[in-house]
Amino acid sequence: MMKVWLPALKRTAVCIGVFLGCSATAGAVQLITPQEAAFPDDPYGPTRGGPTPGPNIEVVSPSLLALVKSPFQLKITFRAHGGAAIDRDSITITYRKVPAIDITQRIGTFLRGDVIEIPDAELPEGTHPFRVDVRDSRGRWGAPLYFKIGVAK
Repeated sequence: MMKVWLPALKRTAVCIGVFLGCSATAGAVQLITPQEAAFPDDPYGPTRGGPTPGPNIEVVSPSLLALVKSPFQLKITFRAHGGAAIDRDSITITYRKVPAIDITQRIGTFLRGDVIEIPDAELPEGTHPFRVDVRDSRGRWGAPLYFKIGVAK
């Protein structure tokens, strides 16, 4: 009796584990915690890129001209030039606070090809400054992209 029941129990446990794992990833991605958002803003302004044409970075979504409600879609695209490719390992996204917070690992699973796309990104209410850096396969750094996302209540 035990020999029949034990394999069924193992299969059930595996199914529950798979279900819980999938449902955990289906939720919104918290980019910044409220505690991190409370840190003081980075007082230094943007820096310039290199003299050679490196990759371009564009925030496609959300619109940076208006407030958004959380959760929102975050989509950032990268475009290399002159036959080069994006060096995916060079992409870094920094939350510009003191101290600066590297959030690259938080969103790494959403990098596909030359696009970062998070369908349900979450940020606390307020204005959130970010910096994105990328290099191409020829070692050329693009100009860093500085942007802010304003989140309404």
